[in-house]
Amino acid sequence: MQLLRLVPTVFYFDTVKQFQEEFKIGHSDLVVTNRYLYEPLLEPLGVNANYIFQEEFGDGEPSDEMIDQIKEKTSKYYYNRIFALGGGTILDISKILALDMADGSTPLFDGEKEPVKRNS
Repeated sequence: MQLLRLVPTVFYFDTVKQFQEEFKIGHSDLVVTNRYLYEPLLEPLGVNANYIFQEEFGDGEPSDEMIDQIKEKTSKYYYNRIFALGGGTILDISKILALDMADGSTPLFDGEKEPVKRNS
């Protein structure tokens, strides 16, 4: 039985500048990434967005606690879209952040609550 499955849309660009020109990331967007990607790639472009840096919440596979801490931080931001720039942990976290998690992530993972998409 499959309780939760989220499939992201993956785009490919040769440069971050091309990516920014296509999606025009701005103040009403949330970018989930790592500092080691942000500093050399996004910071020089002056991309004015809301940022979450995964390493500020722990290493390795995302735990319920990590996701809930990140979700709490995102509640301070206004955003319409979520962009995941990084590897598997970044993608996993971002897929969950796109869901309504009013009661935290555990009810979703335990199948107690149906996943409802909140953001793009």
